Amino acid sequence: MDRDREKGLLDIVRASLGEKAEPYGNDADLAGAAISALALDSLEKLQLILDLESALSVMANESEVAACRTVGELVALMLRSRGGAK
Repeated sequence: MDRDREKGLLDIVRASLGEKAEPYGNDADLAGAAISALALDSLEKLQLILDLESALSVMANESEVAACRTVGELVALMLRSRGGAK
């Protein structure tokens, strides 16, 4: 995984989550965070996904997004989606 792109997406995650990202002091902690532990409501989760998709100009597969359990898995999915985009 391209570390620069991953770092950029984790920065977007931090901006999207605001205070909910504060307990995760470094990128490794944030990437390892369970999405369920972030206590996002459905609109916050949707906004996070839209922010990531917008940053990469992709549209991720909804069932694959739902299968993501950690922030790192979500970021990896978005990067894979970008790789498949033409």
